[in-house]
Amino acid sequence: MGAYYDDAVVKELTDSIVARGESLLQIFREHDDEREQATFLHRQAGPMPFDTIIDAGCGTGAMARHWHAVDPNLKFKLLNIGAAQLAHADPDMEQSVGDIEAMPYPPACANGVVFSYVLGHCDLDKALSEAWRVLRPGGWIFIYDMATMEQRIRVLNYDIRPARDLFKAIRRQGFHCPKAWINAGKSMSKVCIGECGSLDQLKTLLEGAYSISLKFHKPTGEAHEC
Repeated sequence: MGAYYDDAVVKELTDSIVARGESLLQIFREHDDEREQATFLHRQAGPMPFDTIIDAGCGTGAMARHWHAVDPNLKFKLLNIGAAQLAHADPDMEQSVGDIEAMPYPPACANGVVFSYVLGHCDLDKALSEAWRVLRPGGWIFIYDMATMEQRIRVLNYDIRPARDLFKAIRRQGFHCPKAWINAGKSMSKVCIGECGSLDQLKTLLEGAYSISLKFHKPTGEAHEC
């Protein structure tokens, strides 16, 4: 995960981004307003009241904070590769520093796992296998990320995979019944402009990528297929 292991670099970048009024670290958005964007994703994910959710690669914990505002009965476990971004998260939520490929949680401890703009930093099969391990039977995963139609591309040290690769990995791990939404992606966050130079340059780098949401479930009472 490269520079994401360097907490000093991450702290400097994150503090700068938060100072500009950004905390929901997503490039494509359906809504400019962070609260509206998070509410939109909450509707797609459809968590049940009292679900325990692991926000895997949570960044500043902004999405968990907004979802909790929508449903205060939700319980969150915030997981991030470094402590610098967690410093901006809700201190009342459980926080852990760790890798999404080796989550520091016991088996079957969560109803849901959220991967929001993080899978491009990791091995997809390892992350999904860990999600399988920590989910209770019948539990769910929600992915909000970028995808491409054909070729894998790398932008700002982030791997954007073809949608078919995501679906293949989901099936390999034994998950069932994926729901997919290709979102409008009608606005772009400015969180990466400092790295890429300009919004136009960022759009050029992301040519061929689009925003996608996926939700799927761990079967009830079935063994892992891998």
